[in-house]
Amino acid sequence: MMRRIVAIGSLGMAAVLVQATPAASEPAPVAVSSTTVDPFGACTADYPELQPGTYYPNSEVEPFLAVNPTNEQNIVGVWQQDRWSNAESRGNVVATSFDGGETWTTVTSTKTSLCTGGTEANGGAMFRATNPWLTFGPDGTAYLISLGIPDFNQSVVYVNRSSDGGRTWSDAAPLQVEADNAKNDKPTITADPANAGNVYAVWTRNEFPQEQAAPLAEENTAASRGPAWFSRTTDGGRTWQTARQIYDPGAQNGTLGHQIAVLPNNDRFHGELVNVFDVSYGYTNTQGLRGVHVAAIRSRDKGATWSSSTRIAQALPAPILDPLTGTRVRTGAYIPDIAVDPRSGMLYAVWQDARFSSGQYNDIALSMSTDGGLRWTAPVRVNLTPAAAEPSRRHAFTPSVHVAADGTVGVGYYDLRYNDSDSDAGQPLETDRFLTRCAHPSASAPGLCASGWTETRLTPASFNLRAAPNSVGLFLGGYQGLASAGSTFLSLFAQANNAEDPATVYFAAVP
Repeated sequence: MMRRIVAIGSLGMAAVLVQATPAASEPAPVAVSSTTVDPFGACTADYPELQPGTYYPNSEVEPFLAVNPTNEQNIVGVWQQDRWSNAESRGNVVATSFDGGETWTTVTSTKTSLCTGGTEANGGAMFRATNPWLTFGPDGTAYLISLGIPDFNQSVVYVNRSSDGGRTWSDAAPLQVEADNAKNDKPTITADPANAGNVYAVWTRNEFPQEQAAPLAEENTAASRGPAWFSRTTDGGRTWQTARQIYDPGAQNGTLGHQIAVLPNNDRFHGELVNVFDVSYGYTNTQGLRGVHVAAIRSRDKGATWSSSTRIAQALPAPILDPLTGTRVRTGAYIPDIAVDPRSGMLYAVWQDARFSSGQYNDIALSMSTDGGLRWTAPVRVNLTPAAAEPSRRHAFTPSVHVAADGTVGVGYYDLRYNDSDSDAGQPLETDRFLTRCAHPSASAPGLCASGWTETRLTPASFNLRAAPNSVGLFLGGYQGLASAGSTFLSLFAQANNAEDPATVYFAAVP
């Protein structure tokens, strides 16, 4: 993530608060990654002893998942394995299930890094990999996009494919290679649900003067520009069009967290693309823009051309610190998530925001668009974190949003509601993952939900966030996975355990 070069603006936007409903009973989460065995324990191909920083063995962070539309029992998850303290991991590892998530098979041979079978010949000779993201095409082909580091002055966006439900993966197809004074960041990939050959990739290209280049640590890439770059395939990933810029925020401004949603083909929409992201204005304050905003651009021709940007809302996240030690909790503060109703085309964007508490703590903000991303509602608070005397226990962070087949909207997030006052750092920083749902979303209803939001706790017992890998802050990922099979929500999330198992990926299904 590029370092923000802007100051957060004043709190001034009106918002509607949702009414809390008590949390439902917890599902039983399944450990998808191993809690005891590091799959890279014997790997020396990446020469870890010669690399800068410290890696955390048996740590799995930043998970994502996708469901095969030709077989909803086939779920594929991915995560970063063995996170480094100063950015990236030793490789992106996949797990696949063919029984709806009850059992999982780990697949380390993703060819995303030297520790996962990557070579010069297959395009995966990366010392480090990060930012994994998955999507399924309507024909059952899975696509995995990654950001890799083949050399410590280079960054590569590349895609691997699977035609057997995630069991095996193709050689890597590079979309963009950067070096020296530019660095790729946070790629995502979206398959067109109505066109089996069409898949869309989007990411940030941070550009900075040569003397400011910081090729490894994402926290030190102070970009003088951070435009959006895009590539697509129309033949199912066999070939990819030359990557190109699709949005330029201007000098001294940047973007982050690009993600494309595809509108349905119905009586209102015709498969348009909507890209939602954060844009930061640090150089000019024309029209009061200075600060960070959630924005959107649209394409009516499958990515050939793109519109100018529409501002959804200002993003106003607050820092999150361990209330005892002051250690930073590194969250998805500047990474919005987007979801589309596959029937109606209603769009939803969520992000981390402190507007509802005058900057004291973060909530999860949600905005809705009923016209394909042209106009958006004022943000509302959708997390049901209860009131607490200490603001540190009110923080909610790292949201995910998804729409199930029946139109129900689900939003996942972490919060600290069960954390007690600690006297020493040996005690846990109690953290949990939750899912809140709205069965009848409505742009005119309080909280954008006519039926009221209901909440389910995904972690039956709180976990200790202090045990998480410290990668420029306690880190479980800039995003977490949320999908659905029919009307059942599927959550893939990381939780910290202990020094021997700094982070593990868990799966929960919520009917």
